[in-house]
Amino acid sequence: MGDDIYPTATAKAAALLHSLLRVEALGERNRTFAWIVAMRYLRVNGLELPKLDPATAIEMLDATRRGETGVRDLSAWLTKATRDTL
Repeated sequence: MGDDIYPTATAKAAALLHSLLRVEALGERNRTFAWIVAMRYLRVNGLELPKLDPATAIEMLDATRRGETGVRDLSAWLTKATRDTL
């Protein structure tokens, strides 16, 4: 069928997070929804964010909503912050 565009779980979670944040389907609750969905995706794939500064997370999510952060940056950030739970 071909190669994945986003080959890792963190890259896929980043793409999902980016898409949900940029669409703004839920208005005020969009950031919360996007975060929960992406974190659940990571968890289902055996990853978690053990210790993440909430202010840093909010800053990254807001930068993504404003179009200042892309999938590649989100993926790198998630990869650095996650740990394997399996």
